[in-house]
Amino acid sequence: MAKNTNNPNRFITAVRHRLYPFLWFIASSNEKILQNSPTQEQDKHFGYGMAILLTAMAATVSGFFAFSLIIRDDAGLPLRIPAMLVAFLWGIIILNLDRIMVGSMKKDISNRRSKELLPVLPRILLAAVIALVISKPIEIELLKDQIVADQVKNREKEVAYTVAIINEEISTRTTNVDSAKQKVESLNEDKRGIKKEEGYLELHSRYNACIDKEKALSKEKEIVQASINGLTSDDRYSYLEEKKDSNGVVVSSVRKLTNKGNSRRGYLVKLRKSKTTKLNKLNCSLLESQRNTYYDNRAAEIDTSLSREKKTILIGSVWIRNKEKGRDSTIEKNDKILKSADKDFFGLLDDLGKLKANNSNIRWASWLLASLFFILEIAPIFVKWISDRGIYDELLEADENLIRNEIRQQASENQIQLESTIANGQAYLNADSTANQQLLEKVMVAQSVIGQKIVEEWQNSELEKLESNREEYLKDHILQS
Repeated sequence: MAKNTNNPNRFITAVRHRLYPFLWFIASSNEKILQNSPTQEQDKHFGYGMAILLTAMAATVSGFFAFSLIIRDDAGLPLRIPAMLVAFLWGIIILNLDRIMVGSMKKDISNRRSKELLPVLPRILLAAVIALVISKPIEIELLKDQIVADQVKNREKEVAYTVAIINEEISTRTTNVDSAKQKVESLNEDKRGIKKEEGYLELHSRYNACIDKEKALSKEKEIVQASINGLTSDDRYSYLEEKKDSNGVVVSSVRKLTNKGNSRRGYLVKLRKSKTTKLNKLNCSLLESQRNTYYDNRAAEIDTSLSREKKTILIGSVWIRNKEKGRDSTIEKNDKILKSADKDFFGLLDDLGKLKANNSNIRWASWLLASLFFILEIAPIFVKWISDRGIYDELLEADENLIRNEIRQQASENQIQLESTIANGQAYLNADSTANQQLLEKVMVAQSVIGQKIVEEWQNSELEKLESNREEYLKDHILQS
């Protein structure tokens, strides 16, 4: 470890040997440089790593609280092992983000913090977001009982208000239905009492009077008819006319009316006709029809009202049943929500916001918890920003410059080697081009010599042909021309 470690405590020495390198790695610091740095630099980077590690651990715990509410089985119980795995992965992500933010910060050689502020601001903003994300699940876990109690109170109040409105609507509609039922009973009573109404009684009385008169006239008519029929048997108005044979024996006898009988019969016939005329004029069937029409019209009018009121009762009863089902469903749904109130992460998050809006103490507690995580998250960045440029920064920059110079030197050597290779290749190409040019010239000379030789041989052959047979040769060449 570092040569300038002056603490003789073996425990501290063991911690420095074993724990410091791990936390330097967490802080994204160069262990090789820190081993040759003063104790102050080692402790400072140890603090960076410790802050990052604590933030990652808090993120893991926070993630476990959150994912335990999200990852559940069919029975609604938390799946703790998957939640632990996801929470551990979340902690690794936060750890890596913090390492990137802290490790990528470089101290300016001029030690001007205003110059370093612009690169620090995005890191501070990201740290604030991370702190807020980490603090919420822990905040929910700490305030869960109060959140659930407030949620139960608010939901019961809301449901009670909703149920009261529904009950009021049901009561109003029930009153309407009861009123309609009363109207139905009254209408049925009216229908049963149509025959007791004054209009019906008057028509019925006139009809009965007509019937009575009709019966009396019919009786009188029957009496007159009986009187007419009885004239022939009355000695006062008839006589017996007998027919005898030649021996004076009565063969047959016929009773005939006397003049007085004929006169009586004529009177009775006129009287019967008068009774018949009066009977025909009575027209009791018309009065009966008027009475029945009155009954039917009143019954139809009442039936129409009955139909309307029964429809009102039917619709109202169905509406009341549906409203009661809706009310019961609302209460049942609320009961289910309340039973799972402490198991819904997003519901708890939403209720936490409502609780903070209505309770200043909870709001301040929430802000303090978020501020705690914000301070923990921003501490390495802020401390590194306000710290002066130290030996570690000098050595780190020197090491980076050395590596940068080595890279540049290597790049320069590679460039020189590349240029040399290109030059050698160009020389080779030039030499090859010269050789090719010389070969081409030789080929052209050889072609010229061969061509001249072929021309000479052709000339000699043609001369021989001309000398051997001049006329034939000239004839052939002239004709070809």
